Formats: sequence, structure tokens, C-alpha cells
Amino acid sequence: MIGKVTKGNGTSKLLWYLWGPGRANEHTDPQLVAAWDGTDPTTLEPTHEHGRHDVRTLARLLEQPLAAQVRLPTTTVWQCSLRLAPEDRQLTDAEWAEAARDVLHRTGFAPRDDPDGCRWIAMRHSDDHIHLVVTLARQDGRPVDTRNDYYKLGQACRNLENKHDLRRTAPRDRTGPRRPSRAEHEKAQRAGKEFTSRDELRREVRLAAAATDSPDEFFDRLRDRGVMVKLRHSQQNPDQVTGYAVAWPGDHTAGGRPVWFGGSKLAADLSWTRLQQEAWPTSDAATVATTSATRSSSRARPADLTAHHAAALQRVVRSLARPRTPDDLQRLERATLTLVLALAASSRRHQRLGTAALLTDRAAHSAHPAPGSAQSAHLTAITAATRWALRPRRDRGDLAALLRAAGELHRALEHQRRSAHGGIGTPSHQPSVNGRVVEELLATVDAEPSDSRGRLSAPAQHEVRERRRA
Repeated sequence: MIGKVTKGNGTSKLLWYLWGPGRANEHTDPQLVAAWDGTDPTTLEPTHEHGRHDVRTLARLLEQPLAAQVRLPTTTVWQCSLRLAPEDRQLTDAEWAEAARDVLHRTGFAPRDDPDGCRWIAMRHSDDHIHLVVTLARQDGRPVDTRNDYYKLGQACRNLENKHDLRRTAPRDRTGPRRPSRAEHEKAQRAGKEFTSRDELRREVRLAAAATDSPDEFFDRLRDRGVMVKLRHSQQNPDQVTGYAVAWPGDHTAGGRPVWFGGSKLAADLSWTRLQQEAWPTSDAATVATTSATRSSSRARPADLTAHHAAALQRVVRSLARPRTPDDLQRLERATLTLVLALAASSRRHQRLGTAALLTDRAAHSAHPAPGSAQSAHLTAITAATRWALRPRRDRGDLAALLRAAGELHRALEHQRRSAHGGIGTPSHQPSVNGRVVEELLATVDAEPSDSRGRLSAPAQHEVRERRRA
């Protein structure tokens, strides 16, 4: 369940929108399902006259506590939409009403044992979501505490997912990847693109970090992929890089300036500090071993080397028979899904696998373990396989072998994680988001890979050329 919060002023304006046709006539059969302090929602339902709902009476009732405030809050209305995933079952009005009360109890706006909490309503005009409208003024005149409401809402949504056996979503721990804004989505749609610039840049940066051994190689690979790179240098030491930003040629603001994204604006683990700690830890012996193994393997036949990496992944699978800490499991899963992302990006079936690659990227990094630079031998094996997948000279058998090995490893990680949580974390009737994406990739094992020299697929080459011309 996803909860989205907006704050503002003007209760009447918000109610007119909710009981109106919507932006694209998507609002059908609006109705109240719950209200404050056990109030019967049917007595508050706006009347329908002359083709529209009259929400003025309901707005006045919601705004009454504002008159008791010594000082009006900066924002007087808190609006939250609670939305189900497409595969979740529909909730009844009674279940939605209880969900609304639980959310408002956990966020502190209307605790169950506090009759003087905020006034609120819950309404629905669709089967898959409801809207909560809360007046940010307690009925006893005391101010409302809105601190950390976004994260309290996340905890409430996790509780509802467990209670109603809904799709589990990532916790709101301030470390997940930045979601594209509505404006970014609309801009991508106008350009005829399925994904936003932020999503595509996140994919390119993550693959570049996985494929390179140093910052210089990292930036060179991004430029080769058609990405614009801007570096930030220290004022005390001009030779020291302290940050970076990336942009696509042709992606401009209204003023004609490039739309730059810093690494931390793409994902927490793509910030410059985290990349230095995790992607190129200069003192990390395991990374040195990975690099030397990859370089020495260039003398072997590609098929032999792929078999070597597949065998290494099989050893990681067998090692998962032993219990692992949650942080270890998260690190292994992140590394495995980055491998799947690399394999997807190497395929000539650019459209289908490119879509799965971006979904994998989002799912793989929806939550992060605590930062750490030390790599285990198992992480080293996955990293080496990822770097090999991003190198040239692969054939069809190579792609199939690594995809199968990555799929087996991911399924083993999911089984280990479910066992560690007593079966809690993903409903029994559905695979996880990551699992569905990996299975989709496994179904494309017979897809035609890139050519023997590892060049980009034709659609990808065309995409890079067009961006460089822009």
C-alpha cells in the first residue's frame, strides 16, 4: 500500500476536486466511508444538485476547529491518498474505514482514545484507493504535531499490508532511490519515452559503477554512453573531486539549461561518498582480487570464463544454507540484482530487457543496508560476474548461463529472507517485485545477445546518437 501526502490550505477547494470529475473524468461514484469521532458518514455526505456536489456544509464542519486556534497553522489541510497495488484484492468500505482510523491513530492526528483530535473524513471514488482529508487543528485548541508524518504513515501502511495480506513495499528509511516527480513523468510522456531521465540516468550510473575499477574509468564510461558529466572540485584542493552530476544532452529546463542530477539525487548509494566507499574502495583486498581475476581471465575463452563465474555463483547458492544476518542478505541481494541488471543491459532485446532492467534497478535498491566497504568472498564472486557480464566477447550461451545462475541465486536469497522473517515480508500468494522481474528475465534466455564484440544493440546505439546530436 502506498500513501501519498499533500498539504495546503482551502478545504473547500480540495473537496470540490474530490467530489468533482477529476482531471480526466476518473472520479466515479464519490462517497464517504468514515469520519471523525464515530460520526455517521451518511449524515455528512454532500448533496448533489444541478449536476455537481455541494461540499460547502462539509467544508465548514471540517474547518470549525480552526476558530479555536490562537495562531492558525501555516497549512490547514493534510490530504493523504492510500492506494493498493494492481494485484491486491479490493477492500470493503468497512475495511477502508478501519484502515483510515488506523492511519490517523498512528500519525497522531486522531488517536483512538482522544475525542479532541483533528476532524477528518475518508472518501473514495475508485475501487483501489481512498482519500483522507484532515484539518490541522485539534478540537481542544492545541496545536497539531506534524513532524515525521511521512514516516509514521509509512509504518501505518506496513501494518495494513501485514493485516490484509497486501503487496509489501519498501520501508521509508530515507535511503531509497529518489522517485521521479509528476512533472518528470509528464515530460517523459510528452517526449514519447517510457521512463524518465532520472530513471535512465540511475541505470547508466549504476552500471558504470559496477563495470569500472576507478573514478576515471567511471566517468569515461558515462561519457561513452552519451551522458554529460559535471564534476565538483574542492576549494582547498582543486585536484580533489568532491561530487558529480549527470545529465542527458537535449534534456533542458524551460530556460534552456541542462537538467543535472547529482549522484545522491539518483539514489543514496550513488552519492560520491558512497561510490568511493563501496564501488572503488582502494584498500579493499577483495576488490583487488576481483579486478586481477577479471584481467587475468581475459586470456581464457569466453565460454570457459562464463562457466567459471556460473560455478562461483553456485557456490554462493550453496552457502546460503547457513543463516545470514539481514544486512548480509541485503548486500547479497543488491549485488545479485545489479548482476541481473547488467545481463539485461547486454541483450539485443533492448526494449523488453531494458524495461525489466529499470524495474530491477528500482526493486534492488528500494532499501539499503548499513554502508560498509568490506566485501566477503561471496560478494566478490557476484561483483566479478557482473563486471564480466558488462565486458565484450560474450555469446548466446554465456548470457543464458549467467542468467540461470543469477536466477537461482536470487531465488535462494528470497527463500533465505523469508525463512529469516518466519515467512513474513511477502504474501504467500505472490512473488516479490524482485522475483517477478528476475523470472521475466529468465524467460528471455533465448533472446539474441549483443554481437561478439559486445557493441550496443541497434536501438541503444540510435538512442546515444540522438542524444549526442541534441
